[in-house]
Order: sequence, then C-alpha cells, then structure tokens
Amino acid sequence: MPIDDCNTQWKFVLANSMIWPSLHWFHAMLGHLGSHCMHATLQTRYYHPHFCMHIECFVCDECQHTKTSGPSHRLLQDWNITGAPWEEVAVNLIGPWPVSTPHGIVEFFVLTCIDTTTNLVKIARIFKKSSDHIATCFEHTWLSWYY
Repeated sequence: MPIDDCNTQWKFVLANSMIWPSLHWFHAMLGHLGSHCMHATLQTRYYHPHFCMHIECFVCDECQHTKTSGPSHRLLQDWNITGAPWEEVAVNLIGPWPVSTPHGIVEFFVLTCIDTTTNLVKIARIFKKSSDHIATCFEHTWLSWYY
C-alpha cells in the first residue's frame, strides 16, 4: 500500500510559466483559500522550487475587496454532550427529490438517521411512505448495524 507522505510521493513539477495560472485556478476552485491552506493543499501533489514564495506573493482582487478587518472567525461554542453514543437518534424523511434520467423524471424520498452524540449519519432510500416500510428501513439501516 503506498504511503501518502507529501515528501516521498511523486509530484507534478510546475514550470515557471504555469505557476500563476495554476495558483489562480486552484485558488478559485478551492473556495478562495488563504496562503497557508493553499500551500498545504498544493504541496501534496505539485512541486516548484519557489512554490512558497509564489503563494505568499499571490493576491486575489476578489478576496481583497471582500476581506474583513479583524479576526474572520470566532471560537466554536462548547459542545455539551448530554447523552451517550447510540442513546438518541434523530430520524427524518426528506424529499421528494426530482432527478432527471434518460427515461424521464424520477422522484425519490430518503430516510436520514443521525446519532445526536457522535453525529454519525446513515441514509436510506424510501420507496413508499408507510409506517411499516419506514420502520423496516430504519431497522435495516440503523438498528441492524449497531445493535
């Protein structure tokens, strides 16, 4: 099994002419990352001897116009765990979701099951909205896996 270490993995070498177009493209596609995150992401698969310097010099006009002064994030609120894993599950039916296929539009419903302590999610497709069918899907999707 290959080791996914950014210092030992093969990387694509970026030519000087490709640095700026690559930085512009990756910056936009990765959601306008900051320089630290962009360097950490790109160094895993790409190499250039002056990669870090180019990333530090990179300036996005859109980011400069929308940048806020001061800290851009706050600490998350404490997560108060009130129960034990598998003690409580949040269940919901969502849909209909219309999906276009070559044979027409298909609508489907989904059962979601979320453990409120660990945030583990399980999803199952529902074929009919009857209590028997939903109970069977819940049993097969959730209960049979964990109990």
